[in-house]
This record gives sequence, C-alpha cells and structure tokens, in this order.
Amino acid sequence: MRACTLFKGLPILGLPLLLACGGGGAGGGGKNLTPGYAYVVNSSNGSLWSYSIDPTTGALSSIGNPVYASSNPQGVALDRNQQFLYVACSTFGSVDVFSFDAATHLPKAVTSAPTSAGSSSLALSPDGAHVYAGGTAGIYTFATSASGTLTSTGAVVATGTAYNLAIDPLGRVLVSGDGSAIRVHALNPTTGQPSSTPTVLAAPQLSHGILFHPNGKTLYVVGATSTTASQIQPYTLDASGNLASLAPVAMGAYPWTCALDPTGRWLFVANADRTITTYAIDATGAPTQASVSAVLPYYTRNLAMTPDGKFLFDSFNTTYMGIGTLTMDAGGALHLIGTSNMTGNPAATVFR
Repeated sequence: MRACTLFKGLPILGLPLLLACGGGGAGGGGKNLTPGYAYVVNSSNGSLWSYSIDPTTGALSSIGNPVYASSNPQGVALDRNQQFLYVACSTFGSVDVFSFDAATHLPKAVTSAPTSAGSSSLALSPDGAHVYAGGTAGIYTFATSASGTLTSTGAVVATGTAYNLAIDPLGRVLVSGDGSAIRVHALNPTTGQPSSTPTVLAAPQLSHGILFHPNGKTLYVVGATSTTASQIQPYTLDASGNLASLAPVAMGAYPWTCALDPTGRWLFVANADRTITTYAIDATGAPTQASVSAVLPYYTRNLAMTPDGKFLFDSFNTTYMGIGTLTMDAGGALHLIGTSNMTGNPAATVFR
C-alpha cells in the first residue's frame, strides 16, 4: 500500500524537514540535518534493516542483523527526538515501537499497540504528541510517551480507507486518502483526535501520494486519472484549515510514489515507466516539470530524501531488490550514483 507522511515530523522553526510518500515513511532526520543512519522496513519478511550512510557518497553499509516487526511492515516513522521508531504492520494490525541502542544505533523492540488488519500508513503530529495509523479500517490515534508506550485516545475514525496520511505543519488538519478521494479531518487541539465528519474532496483515481509543502500552504495529491494518464492535483490550505483546488498538472506516466525536498522547492515523482520526474515549485505552490526524467534500471516503490537535501534514496523491487542513491544538480536533474541490494521487498525508509 502507498502511504504518505510528514517527514518528516522533526521541526525546525515549527516546520517539518522532509516530506515523502509511497510506502509509508513518516519521519526522518530532524535533529541532525545530515543523518548518519537509514532504517528500511521490508514488507516481504517483516524485517527492519539498518544502514550507515557515507556523508560524501551516500553509499549505504548494512550494520548488524535485521530485527523483526510483528507482521508485514508497510509504514515507518521516527519521533521528533529520534528516540523511537514506529512501524505500521498490516497483516495482523499493529504499530510496533522500537528504541535505539546507544552504541550500535540498531533498533530494539519496546512495545506494540493494536490496530486492525490492513494498517499501512503513519503520520506524526508536529509537536510529537500523537501518532496516527491509517488502513482499511480507518484512522487510529495514539498519544506518545517518554517510555515509548502508545495509548489510544479514542475510537477508530472509520470514515473510509486511509492508505495515505498527511498532517499539515501546524497540526490543524489530517488528510487521508483512499485512492479515489481525500478526506480532510480537523484535529482536536486537546486530544489530537481527527474529526469523524471530514470534508471529502475529489482526487485523482488511484492516488499514490499526499504531501504538504513545508510552509503548510499547499497540499499535493499525485495519482492516475486513467490507465494512460495521471496528474498532480495541488490544493491551497487557508488559515482555517480549508482546502481549495488549484489547476492540475498533467503527467504522462503512471505515478508510483513521490517526495518533496526539505526546502519545498522540488517535487519528485517516480513513475511506472522506471523514471523519476522532477517538478519545480513556484512561489504560488504550482509545480512545473523542471528537467528530463531520470531513467532507472528498476521500478521504484518508495522515495525518501535526506533532511540536508543531499541524497534521494529510492527503494526498488524488480529482478532484484534494494535501494538506489541519487543526487540532484542545480537544475533539478537526478543522477543515480549507486545501489545497495537487500533480501526482500523494501517498503519505506527513514533517517536518523
């Protein structure tokens, strides 16, 4: 399932550093603009892989043995203080919580909070007080704690499937997507609970990404409009949390996943034809294709950019599975500089 997130949740001046979608990343980097480690969930065997990141080349080196989540992990998020890693597990339904070993930086299991089967997406409130898990049953809301324990704040918001989640940088609204529409939930400022009577807006069919711009003024929904066409649908967000649609931007290829750079200047869309297209974001929030699409030797499942904007990582599954490292030039063009193989199906990535 595609999941979208605020990256993603670790603020500077109140704004998130990174946003990404498609596969469920929802937190990455934050305290350290240049992260030292990447954590990748593997949906085929339930494992969580850990890598060190070379700060010069972006090369990934596996550290330690994989640890395991409850079942079929799809989404992953890092808390704003970089103490806990949250993993959405789909088959049996849970949010698993991991802490980090201070010496090895490897994750270790702490606890697990039950959801329902089909949970696949995560979002974190900007203040770090709440974790949201979305899936086929709707949206679950949990209060965080210093020990890592998650406590449910109320009943599941069963207003429709929530394969994608995004929360605005000021914590006013949570947007969920089911592939054919988006739902805008006002957030209770005390409990963090999403409204059970959201505003429903039309969106591209088979939407594979929901992203808020770091300034909180624009929302992007990326998806297909038919079997042969797709589009980016931007929306403006006013001070009261109301969305209004802007002119859509047509795309030729079928989109799989997307990401924004930390400054909000660039939007990256990975497509079914094995390309990643870069769009420049202007002062109004409107995207325009900026460069020739990067052609890759594999199908991209998930995109995640480091909080310093230096490297874009794409997890792939084709004749072999792994993670690619890309850099971007001044014009927005992407260049693949290396790959790291892994056993299984990489679904989402976060940084620390």
